[in-house]
Amino acid sequence: MKPLFFIAGASGFIGSNIIDYLEEQHQPYITLSRHVVKKRQQCLGNYICDLKSFNYSKLSIFFESYKCILINCVGAGIKPSEREWDECFQTNVVIISNLFTSFADLGVHTILNIGSSFEYGNAFGFSKEVSASLMVLPNSAYACTKAFAPLVLSNISSIYDITSFHFRPCVVFGKYEPSYRLYPSLLAAASSNSDLSLTSGDQIRGFIEVRSLISLMFDYNF
Repeated sequence: MKPLFFIAGASGFIGSNIIDYLEEQHQPYITLSRHVVKKRQQCLGNYICDLKSFNYSKLSIFFESYKCILINCVGAGIKPSEREWDECFQTNVVIISNLFTSFADLGVHTILNIGSSFEYGNAFGFSKEVSASLMVLPNSAYACTKAFAPLVLSNISSIYDITSFHFRPCVVFGKYEPSYRLYPSLLAAASSNSDLSLTSGDQIRGFIEVRSLISLMFDYNF
């Protein structure tokens, strides 16, 4: 069966780049987003919705004809205005758990979840390179709630026999990146010859261009 990709959080930074990639690859997809996403050639449907109350049964018709794959880019906590525990918990735990379970009930083939390197917390201190085998020790509302998703995903994958992947990229940068993030802030400060407040510089940060991340994600043969 031909794959059909569902992109949750399609209007965001990574979601927008995934749409570009799927258009280039002539792969059909459906978007789920709180904001309007321009309908393009390969798009089979745009759902502008609040995932808290979305009726996922609307999507069941697509599961009869396609091998359905969910890519979750939804998350809260990066913006300063979203760093409260309640906001992070409602999005990163409640909404995403319901998203995964609902798609599992529909018969999804594969789930890819975009996590964050913040999930590692202080597991590696500030002087070591991050390894995927490190213990996760989150130490903020954002990191703790983001770290919950792979636990839910692992459990659902086992119960429903679903293939799943959880990515914890470090600093992702590139096209569509919001201006408040690190890389655009560095560029803006450099171009205006102004100061930028940074941390002590003890951390080792990995950077990955967003299209490189997406290429790695799609290395899996869907």
